[in-house]
Order: sequence, then structure tokens, then C-alpha cells
Amino acid sequence: MHAPLHSRQAVARSRRGNTIVLVTAILVLLVIIATAFVGRTRAVRQISAAQLSSAGRDSRADSIAANVAQEISEALFAKPVELDAFGNAVDPYVRVDNSVNPPIVVASASWPRARPFLDAQRYSIDRNAGGGVPLFGTNFAPYETKPWTNWPDQFGTPSDWPFGPGAPGGVLNLGDGNPYGNPGTGDSRWLRSTEPVRIGLDQNNDGTQDVFTFSHWQHLSWLPTANNAWRVVADISDIGLNVVGHMNEQTLPVFDPDTRFRGSFAVAIPYEQWLPGVVPNPIVDTADFIDRRNNWFNPFNTTPNYATSYADPARALPNFFRLRDLGTPRDEFKSGTPRNTVARTFTDTDGDGFTDSFWFVGPANTDRAVRTIVGVSIVDNSALLNANVATKFSYGVRRRSGRESLSIDSWHHRSDARRPGARHKRGRVPAVLRTGQHRWLLRWAGEPSLYERPGRISDSDLLER
Repeated sequence: MHAPLHSRQAVARSRRGNTIVLVTAILVLLVIIATAFVGRTRAVRQISAAQLSSAGRDSRADSIAANVAQEISEALFAKPVELDAFGNAVDPYVRVDNSVNPPIVVASASWPRARPFLDAQRYSIDRNAGGGVPLFGTNFAPYETKPWTNWPDQFGTPSDWPFGPGAPGGVLNLGDGNPYGNPGTGDSRWLRSTEPVRIGLDQNNDGTQDVFTFSHWQHLSWLPTANNAWRVVADISDIGLNVVGHMNEQTLPVFDPDTRFRGSFAVAIPYEQWLPGVVPNPIVDTADFIDRRNNWFNPFNTTPNYATSYADPARALPNFFRLRDLGTPRDEFKSGTPRNTVARTFTDTDGDGFTDSFWFVGPANTDRAVRTIVGVSIVDNSALLNANVATKFSYGVRRRSGRESLSIDSWHHRSDARRPGARHKRGRVPAVLRTGQHRWLLRWAGEPSLYERPGRISDSDLLER
């Protein structure tokens, strides 16, 4: 028996509606799957790009660290001056002191040196003449670990450089003088001073220095040489424009204030060295800092420049700043603020809040138009006092026989202890740090961590508890 016609038509329409719903659901599901696939693919690409950038950054950091270590290790050996077939120096910028017999030939800092000999010994002397006879006896690897850069040599004419064999016409007479050799010869140019220069201030105007503080670094780490790709950046706001990279000591480009640093000698001038007795005047404002920074790195076809600034307190570039005194960390990225202005030239490498290095471009590739800049500060740990062994107080009796050991003794004046009924105060009291025959006053409440107390501290002035 057959169903009525209208009933069969209703069932057909119902089936067509179910088909449309099913197709719509499938299409929606496909859209969801496609959207999830596209989103996941985009996320994977972003993660891959981030991982690639991170891997590249880590690789550059490892490469730079290895390069710094190599520079330090190679400083143990003298890099010979290259000779031509006739035994003459290939260096076109050599200087000759004809006032002595035989004449002294000094190689420049701006011409690459040869690699150390395979059989070279540490702290060696250039023996390029053959038979172990040094042709360039002034070219040697120093034995002492001293943060110092050899001053440039200038013979036969009055010189702005310190007086010595390297500059007989020098105007300054320093204690260590100016030996033969240009920057990078017989020095440890890569080393930073252990601590800034200490100065005393007379706050009471009574002729007595009653406050001791730090003024400036006498020497900062310097890695650029004619043999490597390290170069200092005078202002990182425009790295390409402000890299100090001129290597030709005989020709300078026409001076242009907008491209001034392109004509500045890259390695021939000791920009990293200050005189200990010349304390730079405090900066007045950001314009004053910029002027003194520009003068410090100016090329030598304009004045003032480094040679006319390093011995003048009014022109010498300050290099020791506490960054928080210049503004907040956010201010470092706000153009024109004091912190931004200073941080474009100096940086803090050890995180203590004080500037201690120039900015450098290192021997690393450019990653997607991004250049890598580095702050480098190398310190001789052997020149530091390891006070970590004395971080815990011991109130026992100090051993008189162990003066070579490190001990910290709390102290107060005996006159206070002799008063009847006097009680010993316990809290943030100073302490004496004993190392061998020397004693140091150690303060705890916000003072510099370790500095010498004026005058001698005798046992009669101390009460041990």
C-alpha cells in the first residue's frame, strides 16, 4: 500500500533540510580546522623566528666572548712587526728617533702586526731581525699586569704628549714617563683599572680632607687594534655614523661636524686613558657632556681634540657616573635626558650601577639589519682583595700570630668602654679589616664597600669583643 503523494513530498523536503544542515556543519568544521591550522602555522613561524633570533644572539655572544678571551691570551706574546724582502718594516707609519745612535724605529698602532711565532715564549720581545736579535726591541709583551696604554710617540717637535723617550718635546712630566712605543706596544691596553681614582674633599673648608670619594676611571678596557674588528662607538644613537674607525695616519678627511668621528684615529690615540691627577670637572648639562665627548673623540685636524683635552680638567671627559643619579632606567630610552645622553657613550658592564666601559662594535655579523654593540670591562682579579672569606663576624679573641690571614674585628673607642656602666652598642657599627700588616675601615650603611681609614689604627684604640 502506497503513502499519499503529499506525505512523500514532505519527507523529501525534510531530507533536503537535513542535508543542508549537515553540509553547513561540515563547512563550519572545515573553517575551524583551517583557522586552527593557519593560527598554529603562524605561531610555529613566530616561535621559529624567535628561536632563530635567540640562537643567533647566543651564537654572537659566544663568539664575542671567545674573541675577548683570545685577545687576552694573545697579549701574552709579542706580535712581530712585518718586514719586506729587504728587512724594512712594511708599516708606512713608522717613526724614527734619529737623536740616538743607532736610531730607534718605532712601529705605529694603525698597521697590522704579524701573528706571534709558533715557538714564541710568553712576555716575549719582537725578534724579527733573525738569530734572536730584536730589531724592534720596544715591541714586547709586558710581564706586569698594569692597566695602562703607552702614550703616542712624537719625535723632533714640541708635543702635547707626556715627556719621555717617546716624546722628548713633551709638555707633561709623569712618573712613568713616555717610553718608546705607540698605543698597544708594551702595555696592557685591554685591562681596566681595579677601582676609580680616589680623591679627598674638604667639606668644612678647614684645609683637611674629611670626605673621600671616587672621581674617574684612570683606564678603561680597550680592545680595538689594527689586527681585529673591534671599534669604539662614540655615540650609539647612530652606530654607522659614530664608529671611530679611521686607520690612515697620514691623511685625514675634510672635517665635517656631522661625520666628525669618521676622521678620528681608530687605534692610534689612547681615548681609554685619563691622568690620575686631572679630575674632570662635573658636567653642567647634557650639552656640556656632548661637547666634551665630541672634543674627546674629535679628529686631529680640528681642535679641541684628545691631545688638548686629556690634561685639562675643564675639557677632560668624565667617565664615572652613577646611573640612578641621571634618571630612571626608563629615561635611558628617552632621547635628550641626562641618562640617555651619558648611556649612549658609556655603559655599566657589571651591573653595580656605575659606568665602567665604552660601547664597542664587536666582530659579529649583522642580524637582519641589527648590529651588536658590546661593553667590555676586564679586571685583574689577582689585584683584588678577596673579602668573601670575611663575610661572617667572629667575636672571639684575635690571634696575634696569624697576621697573614684575613679577619674582621668590630671596634669602638676604648674611652667609651672605660666609663662605669657603659654598655657596648650592637648594630651597624664599623669594623676593621686586617690583612697582613694593613688595616682597613669597613662601613656597612650605604658607604663605599672598602676604603682606607685616614691615619693608623693602633691596638690601643680598639676594643675587641
